[in-house]
Amino acid sequence: MVLEKGNLADAVRASTSIPGIFKPVEIEGRMLVDGGIVENVPVTPLKQLHADKIIAVQLLAHQAAKKPEHIVEVLLNTFEFMISNISKPYLEDVDLLISPDLSGFDKVDTDQVKDLIRKGYKAMMDSLD
Repeated sequence: MVLEKGNLADAVRASTSIPGIFKPVEIEGRMLVDGGIVENVPVTPLKQLHADKIIAVQLLAHQAAKKPEHIVEVLLNTFEFMISNISKPYLEDVDLLISPDLSGFDKVDTDQVKDLIRKGYKAMMDSLD
């Protein structure tokens, strides 16, 4: 489901609702979870809108599953493996793919936000070259 109107906070919550970890969010009578289950890099809606250029960010490109220390990491590893495989055909249709190397970051540590932003910005600038 592509959300084009409504409450932004609800849309973000639904978009980050990983099954088994966060409960689904109800919007317009539908229970929504992270769209990555269907299309992690949402290229199809952009093509349907006749976007001239599509720039995509692949956050899982350099991730390697590490030995899980608890059930949340088991679920995250499984979810990320599934998403990476589902994304491959869609990435063929992008004009510019930005793939920051996030392998040195912890998947659940929110104290890394500034470093993640810097890493993403550098990857974007490198991709433009």
